[in-house]
Amino acid sequence: MLIDVTHIDPCFEYRLREEGESPGEYGRRAADLLEAEIQRLGPDSVMAFMAEPVVGATMAAVAAAPGYFKRIREICDTYGVLLILDEVVCGMGRTGTLFACEQDGIAPDIVCIAKGLGAGYQPIGAMLCSSRIYQTIAEGSGFFQHGHTYLGHPVACAAGRAVVSAVLNRGLLSRVQAQGVKLTAALHERFGQNPHVGDIRGRDLFQALEFVTDRETKTPFNPSVGVNKIVKRAAFEADLICYPMGAPLTVARAIMSWWRRPSSSRTSRSPSWSTNWKWRSRRRLAHSGHWLHLHLAPIGFRLLLNTHSIHPDRCVLP
Repeated sequence: MLIDVTHIDPCFEYRLREEGESPGEYGRRAADLLEAEIQRLGPDSVMAFMAEPVVGATMAAVAAAPGYFKRIREICDTYGVLLILDEVVCGMGRTGTLFACEQDGIAPDIVCIAKGLGAGYQPIGAMLCSSRIYQTIAEGSGFFQHGHTYLGHPVACAAGRAVVSAVLNRGLLSRVQAQGVKLTAALHERFGQNPHVGDIRGRDLFQALEFVTDRETKTPFNPSVGVNKIVKRAAFEADLICYPMGAPLTVARAIMSWWRRPSSSRTSRSPSWSTNWKWRSRRRLAHSGHWLHLHLAPIGFRLLLNTHSIHPDRCVLP
């Protein structure tokens, strides 16, 4: 539904950082692509920049390189471009802070949240904006057209409020951080030297494995091998819910989108997002890789990991 949208490369350190380049240098180079694109399009034609602080289904728990989002924030401020963050997947505590962008040291102009906001108890999503944007609307037309049939449902709102209260008042963020350390250590201990695990990435309880034929060359498996199906069968045998995706997608440029100022008001919908609390095998970009994607919410459904229960309150890992 978006019009006049263009893209820049994703900040994907595992695939795109060059040999001899530090993570910080790569983060700066990746962010500078934004400024180059603004200048190519013309600053007056660019309305907003959209990105996920920790990419969800499309690249499986990819966090930006150090300094990337601080530089993005600087560029947006310089050119008067709104920074819109999509935290539908990574927000509401999964990465150890209520908002994933807190760990990047920035604040967006607009942020979209969902999934963890309802913790599986009730479907709900929300758009939050800065006071500057709010006041601009309030002191202007005072009218914000965004209604749909079931928007603002009182039961959904009550559920969302209860979930956020539980996350903030029951020490769940610190619990996510503590259990995230254990999960990271367990993944690296079990898979760190596996010849077919090229990358282990993510933050706290939002992590992923990327499967490759060769760790040195990072060559992905041919989809015909059906690694996703093999992983699915093994996961189910270990009482782990798995969502297999095996066909290649050819998307060489990023999930971070540009909007030009439209000639008329438009609304947009995000692409299909992965469901909470399930391992995911997804791949995107020009290569045909396979990913195993782990989403764990701070509260929500019970999930079994190798017969060890991760309880909504206790999140117990071995």
